Amino acid sequence: MNHIALPDVLILFVYLIALLGIGLYHSKAQESFEDFARGSRLVGWVPLGLSLMAATNSGIDYLQTPAAVYRFGLIYFAATLTWLPTYFWLSRVTLPLFRRLDAYSVYEYLEQRFDPSVRLAAAGIYVLWRVGWMGTALYVPCLATKVVTGFTFDINWMIIVVGVIVTIYTMMGGMRAIIWTDLMQFCIMFGGLFMTAAFVVSQVPGGVGEILTVTRDAGLLDMKATIPEEAGRSFLYRYFTTELTFVGFFVFIVVSQLASFTCDQVAMQRLQSARSTSEGRNAFIISALSAITWTLFLGFVGLGLFTFYFHNGRPEELRDDSLLPYFMANHFPVGMMGLVLGAIFAASLSSIDSAI
Repeated sequence: MNHIALPDVLILFVYLIALLGIGLYHSKAQESFEDFARGSRLVGWVPLGLSLMAATNSGIDYLQTPAAVYRFGLIYFAATLTWLPTYFWLSRVTLPLFRRLDAYSVYEYLEQRFDPSVRLAAAGIYVLWRVGWMGTALYVPCLATKVVTGFTFDINWMIIVVGVIVTIYTMMGGMRAIIWTDLMQFCIMFGGLFMTAAFVVSQVPGGVGEILTVTRDAGLLDMKATIPEEAGRSFLYRYFTTELTFVGFFVFIVVSQLASFTCDQVAMQRLQSARSTSEGRNAFIISALSAITWTLFLGFVGLGLFTFYFHNGRPEELRDDSLLPYFMANHFPVGMMGLVLGAIFAASLSSIDSAI
């Protein structure tokens, strides 16, 4: 396995210092809680939408999506079709409601509708869930770095250092710093993703055509789940015991996204920072289109990895969620590894700062 080189380390170092610099720059504008929590609603809908996309997609997706498509194929792309029903729910129900309430927190609604105890219970559950989620989101990029560097770093110290940095620039700069750091991280996320997709294609003899041929023959381009044949079992039983189906996954993602854009403070606080309800809707559209592109390219990386290991063999002990880090460690050139690790960190930190 390759070990991380000095240029890769410098890329990550410059990236983390830039985050602190943005936080310091915007700290001068923090004169009220309105400045800190909503950026005084001075940010346009384009950067707000890109920031929203970066905040709601983490480094977990960077490792999870290629692995899921590697295993299940295009059924995973059902997630890209769920944004339309989510848009109607957000634009007609939750966004107008919370804009009308002019609430800093979505849980303020529960106090007005019921009483403070209901608000505290819901907010407490949310905080506990977010703290647990933040631990995972912080662990994933550090784990990826540990894998691709040949296990030369102490992951505990890495988590502490990165956690301190993201906490400091969030505290200093508030919402405006988060939006502009997320915008920078959005560019890094997609830059690293495009580089990864292009490099995977370059490592497959025959390129895109070979990827489509191999994955089609393997059944990965089929949007329908394979329902196993079992004697004495009804179709309904076999359908509901199949690990992943298009309809089941679609319904799951729709319910999950409706929940996110109703009671997830990360998403709704972003949209509350828009200048108007219409700009909030526009920001959501930008975020949705970006998220669809993100999922499609990550999925294509999964198909490319499937084809690569089809031709070159896959180590038996290699888990699905380690596919991309293992490929990076063994094939990425110096410099590119630092950029893609930066993209994984960017995807995670843009979510963690929003959670904070």
